[in-house]
Amino acid sequence: MRAIDRKLLRDLRRHWLQVLSIAAVMGCAVMTIAGLQSTIRGLQRARDDYFTRHRFADVFATLQRAPLATGRALAAIPGVAAVDLRVVKNVRLDVPGLADPAIGHVVSIPAVRGPMINEPFVREGRWIAPGRDDEVLISERFAGVNGLHPGDSLGAVVNGRWRRLHVVGVALSPEFVVEGAMGPFSDSRRYGILWAPRRMLDAAFDMEGAFNDVAVRLSTGADERAVLAALDRELAPWGGAGAYGREDHVMVTILRNEFSQLRTNVTVFSSFFLIVSAFLLNVVLSRLVAAQREELAALKAFGYTNAEVGRHYLAFAVGAVTLGAVLGVPGGAWMGHAFTNLYAAFFKFPSLSPAMDAASVVPGIAVSGSFALLGALAAVRRAAALPPAQALRPETPGRTRPLLLEYLKLGHVLSPSARLVFRNLERRPFRTLTSMVAVGLAIAILIAGLFPYDVFAVVRRVEFTLANRQDFTVSFTGPQPARAFRELQAIPGVRAVEPFRTAPVRLHGPARTLARPITGIIRGGDLHRIVDVNGAPYALPADGLILSRGVADELGVRTGDTIRVELLEKGVTRGVAVVGTVDEMMALGGYMDLDALRALLREGDAISGAYVAALPGAEPMVSAAFKRFPGVAGAARRSAMIQSFEEQTSQSILLVMSLVVFSAGVIAAGVVYNNARIAVSERGRELGSLRVLGYTRGEITAMLLGEEAIVTAGAIPPGLAFGLVFSLAIAGGFKTSHYHFPFTLSAHSLLVAVGVVVGISALASGVVWQLVSGLDIVAALKTRE
Repeated sequence: MRAIDRKLLRDLRRHWLQVLSIAAVMGCAVMTIAGLQSTIRGLQRARDDYFTRHRFADVFATLQRAPLATGRALAAIPGVAAVDLRVVKNVRLDVPGLADPAIGHVVSIPAVRGPMINEPFVREGRWIAPGRDDEVLISERFAGVNGLHPGDSLGAVVNGRWRRLHVVGVALSPEFVVEGAMGPFSDSRRYGILWAPRRMLDAAFDMEGAFNDVAVRLSTGADERAVLAALDRELAPWGGAGAYGREDHVMVTILRNEFSQLRTNVTVFSSFFLIVSAFLLNVVLSRLVAAQREELAALKAFGYTNAEVGRHYLAFAVGAVTLGAVLGVPGGAWMGHAFTNLYAAFFKFPSLSPAMDAASVVPGIAVSGSFALLGALAAVRRAAALPPAQALRPETPGRTRPLLLEYLKLGHVLSPSARLVFRNLERRPFRTLTSMVAVGLAIAILIAGLFPYDVFAVVRRVEFTLANRQDFTVSFTGPQPARAFRELQAIPGVRAVEPFRTAPVRLHGPARTLARPITGIIRGGDLHRIVDVNGAPYALPADGLILSRGVADELGVRTGDTIRVELLEKGVTRGVAVVGTVDEMMALGGYMDLDALRALLREGDAISGAYVAALPGAEPMVSAAFKRFPGVAGAARRSAMIQSFEEQTSQSILLVMSLVVFSAGVIAAGVVYNNARIAVSERGRELGSLRVLGYTRGEITAMLLGEEAIVTAGAIPPGLAFGLVFSLAIAGGFKTSHYHFPFTLSAHSLLVAVGVVVGISALASGVVWQLVSGLDIVAALKTRE
């Protein structure tokens, strides 16, 4: 082994704590990139495999009712490879142990199992038996939260008739990767997917020889737009709600938005560690080169070239990078498994595991290592270019100049010790500023980590306190006359009832056509109000259409425009004026005054459901009463939706907050330790002189701690600024065509972020006392000849 290689090993051993601190920061970058990338790739692999194996449809369409003979015309459309004509209905379920009525979304399947579009995957139990019209498969999440297994049974009100359904299997389907009521506030206990034999639904809903739902597989190279247009033409006479492609399916949209958010997190959070690791390597190597000027001269005098010396110091950086990769890869594997387990509770796939392979790990190591080595290049070039004769001389002392406070005639307010503190910080302004930025990034990572939970708090307040103030949202099996509203009012324990009417429509705008519902509510209602993302209520006009801003943007319409509204229940199209837009959190559709919507539909006093408020303590009694109403399809309880929302968000809080606190701690501790270690190393002679002049160890320590305190305090403004910028980046990942959550940062989160980093910096500063205690005054005062 050459002498220069033995020197490298000796340097790594001597400075192992500094190398470890750099490696820990870089390891966090590797862990973040590899962990989140393996999660993304695992989800994508599970999705693609699931969609392929179970023949997820390429095109979907819903309609009122069409004869099976129409299927021949659909199958003859150019580009169509296979067509599945189904019956899809909602029924009311009586679940054992559940006081409230639940909604069952029932999809017909053939009694004899065979290759089919959107084929369910039976996780537990068996397929339905031929000849039995009382057997069903139920969705996995619904079964899990309600404790249901094959062999159990459910009560169901199917088109007004009570039936006993026997559960023979627990299943999944690519159509329902996300179970529940298809929204962020879904209540999986009260909403489940059921697969039932076609003959049961045919008899119960008078659908013999008919269908109301279509799933289509396209042939290779098919023109999807042409197929969609042809499907719309064929299904228009039968109340078609508008065909749409796979990319517009709610499941695909949810997954696509989640992938986008994860990629944003990879970029945002890894950038913290990349910047800090580059900074730390630059500082440590610069100090090492300055301290080893004599060794540098000796190496070059013995014949080592500039390139060999440069490679020697670059190898020091490579050692830190290698150790960072060794620490980061296992951390990334753990992080990938932890996040994948979180998603497994929400996304239902037959199998889901992180893709911790080379494609996930290598980019993390390559990007992190490249950033770190870029930070080391300046010091490496300086070492390679230093002439031997110049290296033999001590480094030229920096120029002494008055402090900024002394320029301002305020120097007298500082003690001699304080002036020493400020003088050392001003002597190296670049290092001081970069140290502040590095500690500021630790504050920023905490702010960015806390930001989603501030958003969740606002969502909870706006959606469940300001917008939805009812205790129950009652949905009917179909439009009901006004007497249903009066029957709800007569239930003992009911305090208030407000009816609503939901009409499925197709909105035709200049930019595109969307199938979205219009909801008619009473003006001035108190139980359900239209509010924007900030919670401000929106007054509903007596006439005209109010659109969610996301829907209006997709349609390409503005206030004052008139759009064509195709009433799918009536099979007619009418022009409606857009009288306003509201920036809602969820762009679900449009709103009208209840009487105005009834006039548009040209019907009497029909309603689709009602918002119900119960007297205090009367919720169980009111919920039980809903089961006695045959026309009630389900009753969503607001308290249950709040509980489901909190469960979904709280599952990730502990994991994410543990990671961001750990990461912020690594950054803050690494910066503070390296600053203290380099300060003692560089200023050994100065500190020794102060001890000889009578300064105590405590006073010297106080000066060094004062420098760290000023750096930490100076890090707060850039930390808050970086936190704001990164939170805005994350907020951009939250915003989609369907959802628009508000940007909010609470004072509590900002104080917590600052407090945690200040506390970690204070703990890390304890190393200063040990460094000062170990200072050899005699060795420090020796002068090179």
